[in-house]
Amino acid sequence: MPKSIIQSALLVMIATLLGRAMGFIRTIFVSQAFGTSLEASAYMLAFTIPNTLFTFLPGVMNAVFIPVLKGLYSSGNPLRARVLFQKMLTITTLIYLLLGVFIWIWADPITGLIASGGSEALKHLSAHLLRLMTPSLLFIVLLGLFSSTLNVHYYFVLPTLGTIINSLIVILSLFFLVPSMGINGLAIGTTLGFAGGSLMMLPFILKEKYSLRPDWRWRDEDLITIGWRFIPILLGSFLTTMNEFIEKFLVAGFGDDKIAALGYARQLVQLPIALLFGAIVSHLYILLLDQIKGGKMEDTKQTLARSVTLMTLLFLPITVGIGILASPLVSLLFERGAFDARSTQTTAIALLLLGISLLPTVVKDLFTRVFYARDNTWIPVVLNVFQILFYILFSLLLIPRMGFGGVALGWSLASLMGALLMGARLWREIGPFLGRSYLRSFFKGMTATFMTGIIVYSIDSLLIGISASSFLRLVAGGGSGLLLYLFFLFVLKEENFLTYAGRLLRRKKTKEKMAP
Repeated sequence: MPKSIIQSALLVMIATLLGRAMGFIRTIFVSQAFGTSLEASAYMLAFTIPNTLFTFLPGVMNAVFIPVLKGLYSSGNPLRARVLFQKMLTITTLIYLLLGVFIWIWADPITGLIASGGSEALKHLSAHLLRLMTPSLLFIVLLGLFSSTLNVHYYFVLPTLGTIINSLIVILSLFFLVPSMGINGLAIGTTLGFAGGSLMMLPFILKEKYSLRPDWRWRDEDLITIGWRFIPILLGSFLTTMNEFIEKFLVAGFGDDKIAALGYARQLVQLPIALLFGAIVSHLYILLLDQIKGGKMEDTKQTLARSVTLMTLLFLPITVGIGILASPLVSLLFERGAFDARSTQTTAIALLLLGISLLPTVVKDLFTRVFYARDNTWIPVVLNVFQILFYILFSLLLIPRMGFGGVALGWSLASLMGALLMGARLWREIGPFLGRSYLRSFFKGMTATFMTGIIVYSIDSLLIGISASSFLRLVAGGGSGLLLYLFFLFVLKEENFLTYAGRLLRRKKTKEKMAP
């Protein structure tokens, strides 16, 4: 992976870490104020719709808008690029304004359908909160379009800072709006957060000489190209995020608190994905795009193989660590105020089972990016349909035995099936891209993870026996787990680990020699 990409990714990782830290501070305050109560579940149910758009819209914009916009600049057509931005802004704003009006009018039946098994109080409050958050749809579409445009101009860190602004505004609403307005204040603060996150990028959009003036001339070759790509990618992304709606539908009948518990667990699961995978995905997609468009298929396979191997070595131990330390992690972060020990237990179960989806999720995303870069956007759509069907099937089979935990495990198993199907199809299209080198790394990573897990579990059991605090359990388990995993990778002579470790040591020695 090029050095410039790694350096940029480190900057994005730092910004992402700050953003996620702010996000967790926000979640901690929310959990302290509302716990897993009816209000918390209603908020998370209503938040599903704007959060769904926030989850997939920036990715869709990156996949369909960046290649065309970047191509126009590369071919020396900056004026056409700026006009295309105006047309995209006009169309997407109009679409999401109409969507917002629809959601505002039909909020009651929408939330009633999602939470069909929940109480009437849950449905009514969710519809009310959804209406308060409906204006956020406009700012979400601006956020997606602005982020993609700035990525073309190599502003990779700036869009990430929007999450910090977003979280900061929501946190302020907990202090200034919630005391007098209750859960309504949190919904309003959420909308204001999206507004702040998108509008903070506006000065940089204007700096690059883009105009916000509407352009209704939609008979445009570039726009048509985007449209043909946009439809299948939008469908695929929407189908992926449909899982959250299905989750709420399946879980609502187990009690109002279960929706909130799964919501908190999902936020914890998304942290390592955003920090370790999200930091490189934008750079990686542009690299894959350049390699594929340049006809460098062997380079593409090597980039993909290295990326899958790296994600495997990173997420195997994280998955096991989350499973072992789920309870102290949830307790340390959330157990205060309205979030009691029962809330901790429920959320920890959800976290344990959702954590299994970590590696399949990031690997499937990598495969999907390759399909997008090859202008093959329908295959991910079809395979996402199969993943949804697997999710429903696994959940229905597991619910009678595991209750609401069956929904969480069903999602993880469906994610695994989705990654396998996507990988098999990609293998068929571009040929073998994972060989013996990956298998060696996988088995060495599994062995190191297994040995580390046994020792960390033993340490945690001893700490439970002496009634150690959640903080001590987490620090001891996490710290020892990290050191042990690195030690076992060294003992097993895992090639990628030795390569990266060698680079770090050489860089350190170089700096020491250059020091006066």
